[in-house]
Amino acid sequence: MYALVAIVVVVVAYKLAQEAVNAIKRAIGTREQRNLSEFLQQQVYQTPDGVVPTTDEVASFEAEAQVIADSQHAAMSGFGTSTESLFSQLYYLEGWQLVMVAEKFGMRSYNNVFSTSDLNIFGWYDQELCDNCTTCLTWTSTENLVPGCSEEDDSDASWWCGGCTERHYMRKIWEKSGIEN
Repeated sequence: MYALVAIVVVVVAYKLAQEAVNAIKRAIGTREQRNLSEFLQQQVYQTPDGVVPTTDEVASFEAEAQVIADSQHAAMSGFGTSTESLFSQLYYLEGWQLVMVAEKFGMRSYNNVFSTSDLNIFGWYDQELCDNCTTCLTWTSTENLVPGCSEEDDSDASWWCGGCTERHYMRKIWEKSGIEN
């Protein structure tokens, strides 16, 4: 009888602890999203690439930014990640456009074997893109679409891997947005 009561108490305590952890994760995720949103609102017109869009350009790109954000999500959802699809959607975007894509992506639920958490686009990239050149594909930018990821570059990533790891390549694409990732 005491064993049964002890088991019930342990299960209830476990469930309460799990709920507390989930509440903390939601609070942190909300704060991270709020911080990212505030940064994005300031950043749209101040990206490192120096391209300053007009108000009309920003307004007309909004729907496309949502489509790209949803496509990024789709390329990383489910089994396997379509890295070529991720990269090809972003190569030609200007910094302010990348900022809008990140804003439209927002926080999305990421499920793995052990837990579920809300992550922004960079959290998804960290989960889905490989960062070890001995176990994943490396990428080079032959058309100079991604500066710093060509075979001629002297960076550590390209010296060892012959290009950039998936995650490093994605970070290079996002550099022109000014968002720390």
